[in-house]
Amino acid sequence: MPAPLPPSAYDYGARASGEAHGVVLTKPHVVALMLDLAGYTVDKDLAAQVLCEPACGRGAFVVPAAARLVEAARRAGRDLGDGQALAGSLRAFDIDPEQVKSARQATTELLVRLAVDIDGFPRRA
Repeated sequence: MPAPLPPSAYDYGARASGEAHGVVLTKPHVVALMLDLAGYTVDKDLAAQVLCEPACGRGAFVVPAAARLVEAARRAGRDLGDGQALAGSLRAFDIDPEQVKSARQATTELLVRLAVDIDGFPRRA
């Protein structure tokens, strides 16, 4: 039986126009709900899991997932200094290289805001 959702979960507001590649913009509250329903919550050892985002776009899911990943790692006492504590825990792909670039930039900015030392993180082309 599906989890009961409040009526507000279906309140998307005006539909976003998703031009090329069938882009669909997901509202932040829907992202949070989906991550919660998937069990991707900070009370778990998220660094021991792999979250794969197959169509990352500009990072609507990736950035909040990265924030949860960092918080969960800190709660678990993981050392974030060398980048290896989170390496491979979050993977994101997209058909559009410009979207990947945007998602990567947004994620990097988040990590800097969260005071995560990103110098040791593996770099992807």
